[in-house]
Amino acid sequence: MSIKKNIFAIILASASAATLSAQQTTVLDITTETPSASLILPESFETDTKAMLEDWYLSKYAVIDEQADSRPDAEVSDELLIERLSKLPTEIEMPLNSVVRNSIMFYANRRKQLVENMLGLGLYYMPIFETALDRYNMPRELRYLPIIESALEPSAVSRAGAVGLWQIMAPTAGGLGLEMTSLVDARRDPYASTDAAVRYLKQLYDTYKDWSLAIAAYNCGPGNVNKALRRVGDGKHDFWDIYPFLPAETRGYFPAFIAANYIMAYHKEHNIAPAVARRPVVTDTVHVTRRVHFKQISDVMEIPLTEIRALNPQYRCDLIPGDI
Repeated sequence: MSIKKNIFAIILASASAATLSAQQTTVLDITTETPSASLILPESFETDTKAMLEDWYLSKYAVIDEQADSRPDAEVSDELLIERLSKLPTEIEMPLNSVVRNSIMFYANRRKQLVENMLGLGLYYMPIFETALDRYNMPRELRYLPIIESALEPSAVSRAGAVGLWQIMAPTAGGLGLEMTSLVDARRDPYASTDAAVRYLKQLYDTYKDWSLAIAAYNCGPGNVNKALRRVGDGKHDFWDIYPFLPAETRGYFPAFIAANYIMAYHKEHNIAPAVARRPVVTDTVHVTRRVHFKQISDVMEIPLTEIRALNPQYRCDLIPGDI
């Protein structure tokens, strides 16, 4: 980070597929195909829901039904899915095809508990995402990217080494000005990482002038998207045009983004109980200009260490380095 002063958060008060040929592939073509077997679902789909329930926020502030996965699946037709997707108040186009449907059904039928957990975490994180998106005049539906990136886990680390809510790789983080030292990894900071991720998405959109391509590039990098665009040829293209030439994980990434938007809006229609807050968590920030240990803060302010850690995941050693 360019700002030297380190910040920590405290609670102030609690109240209240198969590969298709480039010439033939369209969104509707994919509707009639079954390419899901060749796709790699985002790692967040595999998130351990039992471990999530030990999360400080979920355990202290959200009411979660641990039997969510046992609820019956809701029957839904393609026509109904298309109607519901069309009603979402989004700037980014969200069509239905077999890949999108498979992603929706994965959330709705196989990962109900995961969805409910993320709904609970969203009570805390969504305002952070929305504030940053509004700051840069970006579509609010992008607030659901961290759902498929990290399942809203700020300390998540992917197999490739991406870190945080927005799963930012180290080279990208350096280019965005995020601090990474032995004591601090700002990729885990909900505020700093969100601002950086939104700025990066804006850069990608300014490059491609298409949100589906920008989102694909966020996942696999501009190099892979540019290579796919070259293989398709001249003209204005979107994600579905270059779909056959993208990495397998990216072919499932934008559909998963559509699915995340759908399931967050229509979870009740799929027998997924809305997570509710026992009481809201109210936080503020404090500027620190000298080295201080979490235990010192805990002792003086009588705040449990677990709460300080949960609100400040960017500090690796329970130590705030201060102005150094």
